[in-house]
Amino acid sequence: MIGPDGEEIGTNEDLNRTGACVGGFEGYSNGLDFMMNSTRMANGHLSVGYEVGQWGAFVHTIGGLNPETLTGDFNGAYWHLDHNGASSMVGIGDLVMSEGDVIEWSIGTW
Repeated sequence: MIGPDGEEIGTNEDLNRTGACVGGFEGYSNGLDFMMNSTRMANGHLSVGYEVGQWGAFVHTIGGLNPETLTGDFNGAYWHLDHNGASSMVGIGDLVMSEGDVIEWSIGTW
């Protein structure tokens, strides 16, 4: 886990997943603001690319990985957003956050 000063603050032993966990931030109610400011603390190692369209912010790249470039036994891939352990019903730009909330990105396929 990466803290607000960019320093490593520990490992979450409750989740058996690969990725980066960024936490320890306060005062955010908008998911996109939180994501952009917290990933900047990774000193460029966790950059986020997104476009804003008619449906709001669409994240296409995280940490240099764009799922559209993946190949495999699927028709397409995208970044999937979970909020507090469940599929988010809104995009990151419309996500309303509260203290202690957890957002998680994973690659989904169809």
